[in-house]
Amino acid sequence: MKMYLSDSNEKLIRKFIEQNFQELNVENIRVKLIDWQNNSDRIFEEIGKLKAIIEKKQFSKINSSKFGKYLASELAETEYRIFEKKIASSKVRSEENIARVILDYLGDDYIQKKDLVKRYLNDKSYYYSSEKSMLKFLEEISNKIKLERLESKLKVKNPALGKTQIEDLDKMTGVEFERFLKTFFERRGFLVTTTKISNDQGCDLILTKLGEKTSVQAKRYMGTIGNDAIQQVVASVKYYKCDLALVITTSKYTKAAQKLAEANYVELWDREILAKKLKE
Repeated sequence: MKMYLSDSNEKLIRKFIEQNFQELNVENIRVKLIDWQNNSDRIFEEIGKLKAIIEKKQFSKINSSKFGKYLASELAETEYRIFEKKIASSKVRSEENIARVILDYLGDDYIQKKDLVKRYLNDKSYYYSSEKSMLKFLEEISNKIKLERLESKLKVKNPALGKTQIEDLDKMTGVEFERFLKTFFERRGFLVTTTKISNDQGCDLILTKLGEKTSVQAKRYMGTIGNDAIQQVVASVKYYKCDLALVITTSKYTKAAQKLAEANYVELWDREILAKKLKE
């Protein structure tokens, strides 16, 4: 939606969307953005304040409907940037593994988010003859994952009893891995709090024991973990007022990530360390 805004005001809008992304990125809110001025929800009051600030800075009035459409457009771009960064951070390359990471992130919402998925796959030069063929491919991978999990559950001992093998964790989704870690730490005497999946601020679990709080980021990835994970968990320590930081992965870390973690006093559990912890 074309609307004149200065660079500083465009940045202000992007910052507003990023700060309120979780609240804005809800279907019933998104559809109301076009007619936002006629809604009384708290977020629309904040949008009104934002519009007033921008009008004051630009010394001109802005059409409310155009402003709402512009916000909706920028929200879609922000959602895509977050999605792209999340998928890219897995560092997988094959078509099937990319599909697995997408399904891991979106879960059963992949059909509802089909436009987002289609844009990402097209950007990465994975083309399909039709939207139907793309969804069929994702459905096949989804069914394959479900079958693998079922087979795994039939073979694996109860994770809650701490008898899971490192290979069993490879069969889990990111969310299942976080739930497993929650049980894992609870059985070791920690009070465990989970953060919101869509807006975790670099922290998946918060461990509390003897008055000390630890921010934990869980990475059930196939690729190598880079600096992003370290930077995010470091930021989360301040955000959640924690004392320590820990990143846990079923994979391994780059040398750069290891150095950054050491410089910021972040504890790292890689595949080898995690396997040993499972046996304790």
